[in-house]
Amino acid sequence: MRQRSWFALGAPPGPLRRAALGLDERPSSSRVLGTLRRPSARRRRGFALADFIGGTLLFTGSLVGFSVMTRSKMDALALAEQHASALAQAETAADQVRLSGLPAAPSGEADLEGFRLCSAFDVVGGLPGAVGRVEARRLRVLEGEAHGLWEARVVVRWRERADSPRTTQVVIPVVAREAKK
Repeated sequence: MRQRSWFALGAPPGPLRRAALGLDERPSSSRVLGTLRRPSARRRRGFALADFIGGTLLFTGSLVGFSVMTRSKMDALALAEQHASALAQAETAADQVRLSGLPAAPSGEADLEGFRLCSAFDVVGGLPGAVGRVEARRLRVLEGEAHGLWEARVVVRWRERADSPRTTQVVIPVVAREAKK
């Protein structure tokens, strides 16, 4: 086919006409479709990379959220287990004081509430920095005598974590007999 000049045709032909006349070897899809442009391969790769990065960030955020919630659950369970262990040890010591009286006469300086140290006991069960104490003061009554009764309390103090300065305690009040002599 012989090529004609554009001037002979009057005006430059449109893209479909140029393709029909054989003036273009291959019509580009963006020219054929007019305003609908097919993105280039490079641009498609950019969107795929952005989608991948966005998805990765969302996945990472969900994993971090899951791990934080799991960690907080485990911390709460560990603190509950420590509290239950301390409470069990304090109840055992309180039962001992109820049954056999105070282990020793209260001695030492009284605290703000008037309790003095009677004895200290070992706390087992893996509580960090655990200290068990039996403290007592004379039973306070409105009128008359206390008849040799003591108001005792069993206290177990421990650190929540080995590296934490914060302590927690369990206190059980008990009415006990006179200290054994």
